[in-house]
Amino acid sequence: PFENMSADPEQEYFSDGITEEIIFALSGVEQLKVAGRTSSFAFKGRNEDLQLIGEVLGVEHILDGSVRRSENTVRIVVQLVEVADGFQKWTRTFERDPEDIFAIQDEIASSVVQQLKSRILDTEREQISVQPTDSVVFERYLLAKQHIRDRTQPKIELGIELLNEALDIAPDYAPALAQKGIAELLLSVSHYGSTPHEESIRRARPFIERAIELDPLSTEGWAGLGFLEFRRGQVEESIAALLKARSINPNLIDAGNWLNLAFGANGDMRSKLELLEDMVDRDLLYVPVFRNAVTTLDYFGFHDKAQALINRYRTYAPNDLVALAAEARHFYYIGRGADAFTAITEAMQSTGPNAVNREIYWDSLEVTQQVELLANEDSSAYKVNALDYLGRRAEALDAAEAMLNDNLRMRLLFMMWNRTGDSRKLVDYLEERWPTLQSYDAEHQERGWAYFRMVDIGVAYQRTGNMERYEQALAIVEQRVSKVTSEGLDNFVFHQGRAEYLALAGDYDAALDELELAVQQGFMTYPDLATKHAVFAPMRGWPRLATIEAAMIENINRERTKLGLDPIDPDAGDW
Repeated sequence: PFENMSADPEQEYFSDGITEEIIFALSGVEQLKVAGRTSSFAFKGRNEDLQLIGEVLGVEHILDGSVRRSENTVRIVVQLVEVADGFQKWTRTFERDPEDIFAIQDEIASSVVQQLKSRILDTEREQISVQPTDSVVFERYLLAKQHIRDRTQPKIELGIELLNEALDIAPDYAPALAQKGIAELLLSVSHYGSTPHEESIRRARPFIERAIELDPLSTEGWAGLGFLEFRRGQVEESIAALLKARSINPNLIDAGNWLNLAFGANGDMRSKLELLEDMVDRDLLYVPVFRNAVTTLDYFGFHDKAQALINRYRTYAPNDLVALAAEARHFYYIGRGADAFTAITEAMQSTGPNAVNREIYWDSLEVTQQVELLANEDSSAYKVNALDYLGRRAEALDAAEAMLNDNLRMRLLFMMWNRTGDSRKLVDYLEERWPTLQSYDAEHQERGWAYFRMVDIGVAYQRTGNMERYEQALAIVEQRVSKVTSEGLDNFVFHQGRAEYLALAGDYDAALDELELAVQQGFMTYPDLATKHAVFAPMRGWPRLATIEAAMIENINRERTKLGLDPIDPDAGDW
């Protein structure tokens, strides 16, 4: 990041904005891999060794410089340095009137490309340009983006005020229009604000569409459209718009992150993995992408690559708690529950129990069967099973019913109704509200590689004798399983899910094969699988299921021993 050399330290947003705009322009050159904003800015103000920077960012050249701004002049000094030897390959000073700032950005970006072209690029002169506007408008736009990036309601609202000021002066400035639309979406109650979901979409749409109309190559506009369509549940349309944004500029981190979510929602796990690997190569230190990349590698069974990515991140931050939390999740997926518990507990002691860390913590409690602790986690979906296992069924049912309006946690009550022999309640609940299973599924579709609620629905219809609806539920599950299996996932959650599908289909031997794989890969949960998961109830008492459960309990006790905990008694549960 260029250093702010202006007399006013408050001008730092301007030097940061210039840095970001030049990153943006260089990223549009197909032959260049340019490190992303987050990773580049991680070295701001740090006198790090260039070789370390190059290793962490995976780059061979570094562009740095300074910005000095006065009332009538902007002076930018830049230099291009080769990482391997630390030698300066090129330097230049640009001095212009503030109104010419866009010309300076063009000139710097083009000059850098020309210098690299003479050494490594086989290309003609790249046409690099940014949309010019009034300098005051540009300042407001830069400062607004800085605020919006903080992702808090007050900052986003301040960003919108600045964008409104910019658009009062230049109503057709596409970057400001696109950012205004994105900010309106971020103020949804689903994200960082209080605007009703549909209202945020209604407010955002005209700004985003106008940005694209004015500039068909507006990467922010296409990113905003992709985000909007994702919020509408139009996943295919979202993917198309976000791919368009990344084709214009692959370094726009929001576009990549939203595309990652859209691929996951669509069950395109292979595309999700390829995208995350590309993004982490460009912007390793962007925390959401780093964490998602580690977990997605584990989804596919690429555990060595996941650990290598954590180690690479630690090259920059050896004691970083983000890496520790990511490693805790990694330990969970490789069956090292004790290590997962230890790592996430340490991370939470310093960072507090944020949503991501809490989920990892609860998973680590379950795989090490620390049931009493889970039963006391008031906001946890894991509390339901813990209470039920401890013989506190009435409390478990109350907790599950309290979560019924949570689309992600709806399965808890479905599981409880089947587990307690009240499958008719599940059927009545569905049929009082949705005329068909398809209409329920359209409204509450389990996206990506999830299909567990529909398994419980299939069990309920099978038990109540409605075989037509059972077959419909099975067909929906089968379609999802086929999609997920074709993606090549390989982890214990995937194999547990396949086991549930096969049991629902009545192929119990194949279901047991999948459960064996799941246990081998780290599946550890409450003993007596035939009680916890109603779909396995027909196999209750089967010797092979008992053998699988014994292996699982052995693994649980191995992890508990590491934590100094007593072995569990498989007969202690009181469902």
